[in-house]
Amino acid sequence: FEMNQVLTLLKNLNAKYVDGFFSQRDIHGKEIFRIASGINPGVLESDVKTHILLLALDLNQASDPLKAFEIMLDSALSISEKLYASICDASRLPLSKQMIEHLRSRAQEVAYLKSQRNFLE
Repeated sequence: FEMNQVLTLLKNLNAKYVDGFFSQRDIHGKEIFRIASGINPGVLESDVKTHILLLALDLNQASDPLKAFEIMLDSALSISEKLYASICDASRLPLSKQMIEHLRSRAQEVAYLKSQRNFLE
């Protein structure tokens, strides 16, 4: 990717630069997910070359796991459209609609478990 284009795109998506990676945050400033280079050492800076962007979300840390997943997916779709890139899974295989539904289902499951835990506290 042309790194200046990547950096500008991420800034236009309101991602905040933090220690070599970008972080998408909610209205309260809490991190939703991170965007980094998929090439070691993972930093996104103007002098670094990469052909892989990695979006990482910890569903257990998200205040609303399903919403966090949807925000990350929307961002991935926007990034892939602007950079003419493919969205891939952890194995670097193209992300299928089936896998998206599986991941969405996992986010719903985590949200449900978190709501049960909060109810019991």
